Amino acid sequence: MKNTLEKYCTKKAVKNTAVVVPFIQVQPICICIPVHNEYPSFFSTLRSLHLSSLTYLAHQKTKAVPVSIICCVNARNSDAVSIRENNAKMMYELKRLTMSEYNDHPLLNLIVLDCSSDDLLFNDTQGAGLARKTAMDYAVLHGASVLACLDADTLVSSSYIYCLQAFFSNFMNVSPSSPSIASAWALTGFSHQRGAVEEEEKAVRIYEDYLLEHSSLLYRCGTPYYPVALGPTIVCTAQAYAECGGMNTRCAGEDFYFLQALIKLHVHQDIVYLPCRVFPSSRISQRVPFGTGKKISEIIEGNVCRVFEKTSYEILFKFIDIFKRTKNENPMEDFFHEVSNNLSILMPFLEQDGFFQDWQKIFITHHKSNRNLEYAFHDRFDGLKIIRMFHFLENTKQ
Repeated sequence: MKNTLEKYCTKKAVKNTAVVVPFIQVQPICICIPVHNEYPSFFSTLRSLHLSSLTYLAHQKTKAVPVSIICCVNARNSDAVSIRENNAKMMYELKRLTMSEYNDHPLLNLIVLDCSSDDLLFNDTQGAGLARKTAMDYAVLHGASVLACLDADTLVSSSYIYCLQAFFSNFMNVSPSSPSIASAWALTGFSHQRGAVEEEEKAVRIYEDYLLEHSSLLYRCGTPYYPVALGPTIVCTAQAYAECGGMNTRCAGEDFYFLQALIKLHVHQDIVYLPCRVFPSSRISQRVPFGTGKKISEIIEGNVCRVFEKTSYEILFKFIDIFKRTKNENPMEDFFHEVSNNLSILMPFLEQDGFFQDWQKIFITHHKSNRNLEYAFHDRFDGLKIIRMFHFLENTKQ
């Protein structure tokens, strides 16, 4: 019988991807990067990875695990000629690097996937999500054990490669007959790069403070969906990648949905934070309808960037607390009555959402195990549901 990873590779993985320089071996650790209109700035990212690898090699105490940098150079049918030309320059330079500097690098190799040439373009509904998925799927199809997401405009700290090595070692189960790797994931720290001008720098710090405050408030509420969802902070094993269904193909927000899927794998476990940082770009961008670049642009234009009303977080805290208190007694009836009597302000949203109708089915399936019931609760009331709840509560106040 096929395991989860084999099933994923057979049924869901993107296959037949064009490789610029074929026959380069995929290593156990892969750093997967979507690249779109990033010439020449992407070379700063490669340089930071190179420097991090040299730092690791200078201090390593155990045998190093080789690392592949997998770049998916991508464009859409509707992209301007200038973007296609930029990508062509990028692929030319990356091909040169693949066969020169990275051909005899002591730790890193470079693999370039072509989703930018005439017959390989994405359609207009595809973008960052598919590019990220293409690189990650290529990694797992060719035997990678650990996948790290990164962006083409993101730098890494000197300890980044060391942390990937440690993550691999912690979750690799080696037996004489069959080495395997566990289902696990982790997050790096992050700090945005300095803005190019003062107003940009001020805006990015406002945005970063907002992200961290929102995350902290969610943590206090008791939901597992509190981490900041930034693509380049995510690291996972191939097993976890397959178990959560792989990367989605959204044009924007793919990191939010992917992180949510990873959280659902291990709701009861503490989130692992690796002792390293990534440094996303703070540049203004209109490439996607939301995200860092778009948000910074809006802040500079005068839009307020703030967390939701404190009462919204308090309502979420009470809702989760009621569930925790009633799950050991009569969670079907007591949960409903407690919410309707003590949290009536939330009932219109729950009724519109159909939560309690679904809860009846969940209770029947999972009532014999409090642990399974708690997992099912958080699976049903996930990060996206919480955001929708907050918007509902604040819109009904107006």
